[in-house]
Amino acid sequence: MLATTISFRPELDAWRLSGYGVPVDCAPVAGRHPVGGERRPVSLAGVRTLWLVEDGALDVFAVGAHGLGRWHFLGRLTAGALVPASAPGPEHVLVGRPVPGCALRRIRATELAYGAELASGDRAAMVRAVEAGLRPLLSNVDIAPVAGTPTLVPGQRTELRPGDAARPERGIVWIRVLRGRVGDLEPGDVTVVDDAIASDPGAWLAVGSTGELLASGSLWRHLAAVELRLRYALGRRIAALSGEARVRPARSAA
Repeated sequence: MLATTISFRPELDAWRLSGYGVPVDCAPVAGRHPVGGERRPVSLAGVRTLWLVEDGALDVFAVGAHGLGRWHFLGRLTAGALVPASAPGPEHVLVGRPVPGCALRRIRATELAYGAELASGDRAAMVRAVEAGLRPLLSNVDIAPVAGTPTLVPGQRTELRPGDAARPERGIVWIRVLRGRVGDLEPGDVTVVDDAIASDPGAWLAVGSTGELLASGSLWRHLAAVELRLRYALGRRIAALSGEARVRPARSAA
């Protein structure tokens, strides 16, 4: 007997989530050819708001000077990705440039308050959508990888001895620091990781999943805080890379 494999398609996730929120105008810039023309950028700012790529694709940028400065490409999101809005604070804000054929929806987090109240198919789609929307930020704040064993498993607690490193067994996990420190994270802090983490002084961590946070009703609060943390880290990363770029020509001239 052949085994049946049930797979998911991001387009189906987008369809499931398209009942939430309101559509966003992604029409071509005035004066351009209406078919395949350049789409106007969409500021992904907001408070307790999420942006759903309902169809097509969206190129995501971090723009300095609070949206008026240099553009830094972060990645392309396709249908089914849910992007957390850029709340006020960091210098860099997220801006989307719709690819021709892109459709966006703006969703208030209050519509999604408690995952336990959502249909099971919507919950699973929401988890995949949130994790897809986090990847451009996560991938652009990653630094040189450290060695780590795959011991971050949702539902378990993990001890990091001084100097230890660990990484998710698979995909994205959420960690809460119970004791000790992980980078600049102190006891009580929550963050999301998709790569190895290390602790110089050692730490105890509680590990959870996106689905667990959604079911408990705490996902949107933690997602907003993590988005801010990641954008601050992204700003530091961009500043460091810009500094290195300025130093190299100076050394060459010397």
